[in-house]
Amino acid sequence: EDSAPVEKAVFYAAATHIHNNVNDFGFRCLATTAWAFATAKQRHARLFRSMAAAMLPAAAGANCQEMANTAWAFGTADFHDDALFQELAEQAIHRLEEFKPQEISNMLWGFATNSFFHEGFYARAGMVAQNMELQSQHLANILWAFARVRPKHPLTQQTVLALLPVCTRQLATFKPQEVSSTLLATAKAVGSGDEMTPLAPTLENFRQEVLDFFHACLPWVVARLRDFSEQSLANSVSAYAMVPVRGSETLVECAGQEVSKRLKDLDVNALVHLLKGFSLFPTSNSSVKIVKVLADIIATQLDKVRAQEMQSLGRLLNRGAAQRELDFEEIQKRLVSLAQNVQIDDTQVFPQPPGLASGVKVQQAPQVPQVP
Repeated sequence: EDSAPVEKAVFYAAATHIHNNVNDFGFRCLATTAWAFATAKQRHARLFRSMAAAMLPAAAGANCQEMANTAWAFGTADFHDDALFQELAEQAIHRLEEFKPQEISNMLWGFATNSFFHEGFYARAGMVAQNMELQSQHLANILWAFARVRPKHPLTQQTVLALLPVCTRQLATFKPQEVSSTLLATAKAVGSGDEMTPLAPTLENFRQEVLDFFHACLPWVVARLRDFSEQSLANSVSAYAMVPVRGSETLVECAGQEVSKRLKDLDVNALVHLLKGFSLFPTSNSSVKIVKVLADIIATQLDKVRAQEMQSLGRLLNRGAAQRELDFEEIQKRLVSLAQNVQIDDTQVFPQPPGLASGVKVQQAPQVPQVP
């Protein structure tokens, strides 16, 4: 922390110098600069704008690593430049066989983070990736990228089905965030409905590759729930709502128990993501109970919810109705109603967490097995 002001001053001075002399830098230097600023979480929109303009005519001379690093850096810095991305995609599309797995993964991730979709690039990248020796991070990033930009596109569905058997074989090497990301990407691509309004699916509609992966992940996830972030927990619950293989409700019960242990320490914005995930299981008794608790806590802290999560909350609470934005008072009213009016069996409860507005109780879920 003591070095933060010095670091910021150094990056500011560098940004000013590079912006004023950007045409003196080649593509490699600018790609390295973008990577450094993104890695250090130093946002300088004016610098990235000038670098993008200078990199555009020089992209034809960039190598694979430089192109991948540029896409990754602009994605990490949350700076969109459609013209530069278009040129990078056009230059890379004919050279993807030269890319290393990390490079193709980074480039797809960077494009997807900026919601950039070039059909030819994604199609070719998906085909090339299938012939690579991909590690868990590469697999998770690639599938996340496809599902992020075009979840129901045939390209996404084809890529998911082609890579899922590899994911299943390598499951032991995955991290919790990678598993949850891959589960949700798969569910978005082949599941029924979407995250907000899943339809009632029949398992006969799912390919065996999907069923194999979801069945394999169930005991893996349940045994490691303590290692999952709140976002990963929410993603996993959402995924199993869209692809409800046998045993899904056990996962929901165990995830509900894990969430209840963390309630007093969780940021309200994390609770919004969890509410979205658990609300997709309306027929699960344990899910209904945790939904009541989450809705109650969020209602009391709604003024602390960020704009993005507030929009998500509004869509969640208004699903099935005419599409319109809910204002603050309407969202709060619906949260309180959700917390008070859901009909559930109250025979088993968790110890009640402090600070609830409506005296909600949470169901006791089964014990989470220990990791061997």
